[in-house]
Amino acid sequence: MLRNNYSCAVLFIHGILETPRYFDFLTTAIPKNCKAYFLQLKGNKGSVRDFSAVSMSVWKKQVRAAVKRLLNENQELIIAAHSMGALLAVEEAVKNPSVKLFLINAPLKIQIRSQMLRTCFKIFLDKVKPSDIQALAAKKTYGIEKNRNIFLYFGWIPNYLSLFSEIRYVKGLLKELTSPCLAYFSLNDEMVSAKSAELLKPCPSVKVKLLKESGHYYYSEGDTEILRRDFINMIIMLGG
Repeated sequence: MLRNNYSCAVLFIHGILETPRYFDFLTTAIPKNCKAYFLQLKGNKGSVRDFSAVSMSVWKKQVRAAVKRLLNENQELIIAAHSMGALLAVEEAVKNPSVKLFLINAPLKIQIRSQMLRTCFKIFLDKVKPSDIQALAAKKTYGIEKNRNIFLYFGWIPNYLSLFSEIRYVKGLLKELTSPCLAYFSLNDEMVSAKSAELLKPCPSVKVKLLKESGHYYYSEGDTEILRRDFINMIIMLGG
């Protein structure tokens, strides 16, 4: 349970197939009087079958319940979200305009690069070299236990179709987004097109920044410092 003396709360929402470990680089930036809540989306940590057994509606219910609880127990709430988690965060912020958003690589436009496919195969075959910093970053946050039965992965298709439906839905919601929002997009993202930023720029409450040396999972030291600094400043502005 949260204590009433916390001045604000941060809800972390990871992306598809991920775990909250993605946010490790931000956790040290959280002041002691700001409560951090890490949401593990069901099915995104466990077996291949576990992921197939859940749905987008389950994830939305998880996020909705967490947001409702934290808003009831804190005056201020920030949602920090990555990839698919950013879509879920926008949906909640439209319903609750008092929520502040810190979004990283929101997949408003998808652009799968060959590097992402190579990274997936490296992780699946357990062939990630210590020198491959981008694949290592992806492997660190990946939450699904590998299974050599490749046919089991066909059970993931409905969830990926739901993801594309959610992208279309959230695009339509952007005109209703009034919550203060910082949004970051990596120019070298292997999966999300940096052109996603163009869809957010017309929103008066959104400030967009481009990370010039980073990808979907890996962030350079310079870009990591930008994210940490802006994250801390957002919390400080809320009295954290």
